[in-house]
Amino acid sequence: MIKEVSKPKVSVQKPNVILLSLQKTQEDQLSVCSQNLANAMHAGFKGFIMSPKEVVYKTKDGKKVSYVKSEGMTRNLTNGSLNMTRNPLDLGLVNSGYFVVKTDKGTHYTRNGRFSLDQSGRLVTSSGKAVLNQGGSEIFIPKDIKYFNVAEGGTITIDGKEAGKIGIVEFQDEQAMRLEGNSLLSTKEEGTPSIKTKVIQGSFEESNVSVMDISIKLINIMHRFEEAQKMIQKYDDLQKQTMNASAKNAT
Repeated sequence: MIKEVSKPKVSVQKPNVILLSLQKTQEDQLSVCSQNLANAMHAGFKGFIMSPKEVVYKTKDGKKVSYVKSEGMTRNLTNGSLNMTRNPLDLGLVNSGYFVVKTDKGTHYTRNGRFSLDQSGRLVTSSGKAVLNQGGSEIFIPKDIKYFNVAEGGTITIDGKEAGKIGIVEFQDEQAMRLEGNSLLSTKEEGTPSIKTKVIQGSFEESNVSVMDISIKLINIMHRFEEAQKMIQKYDDLQKQTMNASAKNAT
């Protein structure tokens, strides 16, 4: 009696599975681009970046299978351009560093230096949150002053008299900072006073997101997503045709 030898199982890397992983990556990139576009006009906003990468692993029979996967989201920490306004309450930052802001949920941070004064004379953000000085106190500016200046090092001068320094801190891990809305960020890390950040009075830092670049990228992502969808459909149709042909031959 001849013993039948079983054929070894071969792992097949299905094209539709790979294409689906590509589509998932495109969806992730679409979400990031949409978020960047929504915040592109917010002063001091740092855009997010998501890069796809190839993931390769070995199956039980030693075959290599590769898929596409999102590597993770990071913030683009490059400085945005300074918009010169000549408004003495607008403060732009050069290099790393964040303004310190008091909120109902604790201390937050921002690069958005488009400040104003509330009715009590406090220096506040566009959402009405108090900007703090280096000592952690609110900054008050009398309405009847003739001269208000903030030096590059952050020193505040009111009518020729020094009135402390504006609070600016930096962090070792800026990527760990989380968006909290209204151009504010939070982090568990305790900031340290920044010595390399420059304050440019009469200006504010624009977002480092290019609306044109993001718009073009969104179009490209949609095109690649649609192409992958068409290829998946073609592969499924081919599979059905193959199965139907096999069924006919069997009969």
